[in-house]
Amino acid sequence: MTQTENQSESVKFQTDYPEDEIELIDLLRVIWKWKYLIIGGTLVCALAAMVISSIMPKIYRIETIIRPGILSFGEDGESVYIDTPENIKALIETGAFSKKILDDLDESNTPDIPGELHFKVTFPASSSTLKINFDTAHTEQGIAILKLLGKFLMEEYRNLVGYFQNEIDRDINIEKAGIQKISTMNRSHETNIENITKRIQELETEIVFINKNSTHLNNERNKLLSKGKDENNILSVILYSNTIQQNLQLASGYKNEIKNLKLTTETELQKISELENEFQKRLAEVENLKIKKSNIQNIQIIQKPYSSKYPVKPKKMLYAILAVFVGIFAMIFFAFLLEYISRNKERKYV
Repeated sequence: MTQTENQSESVKFQTDYPEDEIELIDLLRVIWKWKYLIIGGTLVCALAAMVISSIMPKIYRIETIIRPGILSFGEDGESVYIDTPENIKALIETGAFSKKILDDLDESNTPDIPGELHFKVTFPASSSTLKINFDTAHTEQGIAILKLLGKFLMEEYRNLVGYFQNEIDRDINIEKAGIQKISTMNRSHETNIENITKRIQELETEIVFINKNSTHLNNERNKLLSKGKDENNILSVILYSNTIQQNLQLASGYKNEIKNLKLTTETELQKISELENEFQKRLAEVENLKIKKSNIQNIQIIQKPYSSKYPVKPKKMLYAILAVFVGIFAMIFFAFLLEYISRNKERKYV
C-alpha cells in the first residue's frame, strides 16, 4: 500500500512540468484564436480615444515671467529682494489673489468665468525669476487673468516698496538740511573774510596816511632844528617828535592788527575748505541715496503674458498609445473570458 502511494506521488511530480507547458501553449492558442477580436478591439479603443480627444476642448497654456522687486544691494553685490521667490510662489499657488481676480472679471462682465484658478509656478534654472503658467481654453481670458495677477502682486508689495522709498526720502531730506546748514555757515565765513579784507584795506590806508603825516612832521621838525634852538623852536620840535612817535606806535599797532586779521582770514579759509569737503560728501551721499531709491522696485514683469502656439491638452497621441495598451489587455482578458464561457458550454452539452 505504501509503495503504491509513493509511485502515484512520483508520477504526479514528474507530470507537473508538462502540464505547465501545455497550459502555456493553451494560452497562446487562445490568444491566436481570438486574435481578430483582440486586434479589432484594440483598434476600436485607439479610434475611440482619438475621437474623444478630438471633441475635447483645446487647452492652451498662458505664461508670464516675473521677478521679485529689488530693495537694495548687499556689500557683496547680491540683490536684496522685497520677498523670496518661494514666498511669492506660495502666495500665487495657494490662491491668495484668486478671489480678487475673479471679482474683477465678474465686474467687467467677462463671459465663461472659471470657478477656480489654478496657477503653476516654476523657477527657471540659475535665475531669480518665476514662470507662471495658467491653462485655459480661452486664451484672451487667460492673458487677462495673468495681467490681473501681476497687477495684484504689485499692489501686495506697494506699501512695502513705498515704506523703503520714504525712508530714503527722509535720509535725503536730512542730508539736504545739512547741505543748507553748511551753505549758511559758508556764507557767514565768506562774509567774515569780506569784512576782514575791508578792515585790512582801511588799516593799510591809515598806515599810508600816518606814514605821510609822519614824513611831513619829520620835515617840519628838521626845518625848525635848522633855524636855531630858541624856546619856541624847542617846544615845537618836542611836539613834532611826540606826534611822530605816536604815529609810529599807531602804525605799528595797525600792522599788528593786519597780521592778526590775516591769520584770522587763514582760519576762516580753512573752515571754508572743511565745509566745502563736507558739502561735497553730503552731495555725494544725496546722489547715492537717489540711486538707492531708483533701485527700489516693485514686482517686475519680465515677460508679458502670452499664449502657447499649440494646445497643450488634449494630447491625442498619448491618449491613443494608452488606449492601445489598455485595449490589448482588455481584449486579451475578454478573449479568455469568452474562451472560458465557450468551454463551459461544450462541457455542459457533453
